[in-house]
Amino acid sequence: MSGNEDVFQRDAAEDARAFELQRTFRALLACMARPGEVVCLEASEAAALEAPETGLFPGTLMLADALLDAGTTFAVATDEDDRATDFIARRTHAVAAPAERAAYVLVPEAMRGERAAQSIAMLFPGTLEEPHRGATAIVECSVLLGHAADGSRVGSAAHAHAKSCWELSGPGIEDTSRIVLDRADVMFARQDRSDEFPCGIDIVFADGFGHMVAVPRSSACKEVESWDM
Repeated sequence: MSGNEDVFQRDAAEDARAFELQRTFRALLACMARPGEVVCLEASEAAALEAPETGLFPGTLMLADALLDAGTTFAVATDEDDRATDFIARRTHAVAAPAERAAYVLVPEAMRGERAAQSIAMLFPGTLEEPHRGATAIVECSVLLGHAADGSRVGSAAHAHAKSCWELSGPGIEDTSRIVLDRADVMFARQDRSDEFPCGIDIVFADGFGHMVAVPRSSACKEVESWDM
């Protein structure tokens, strides 16, 4: 019996990490299923401690953990700062690749304006034969406001950058949904792409407080003037 007990002994740390990965992936699935709805992902203690080393938000690091493995490619849109790329490659065993060929591209909060727009413009949209190969961008923002599943207004507004309001419609959205972001650079770059569904890119916006909202390729978006959500 003692031998059997040794065989089935559980590793508490591994169990905790598995639970964290599952929790993160479920939150991401909820985001993608209901575009424009704000989902909150509570940062783990480990992610909160490790994120400063990468220059990324804890939630972004948790998403990378859940999405990346040795069979995927990724890029971090930075200006000659390889901290995040090196850290994530070591942590997940994913392969770093140029943004135009990467399956996942992380756009840090500090990457703004034309540089951020270019990183979105170059993403691979997949092909008609393999639309699932279209890239996913995880974009950090300091302003993210919208509605949670229960209809309450949630999000954060650091007011570090100009805000814009966007109306989403399409699959997974009842009528329309509105979000407020400080990422007009990324949203306009998305609009300027000439993707034809089912090809295209998926975008997940994340702030520093664990709020996330998805704008998948199936969603139609337009900027609106009204701030009344």
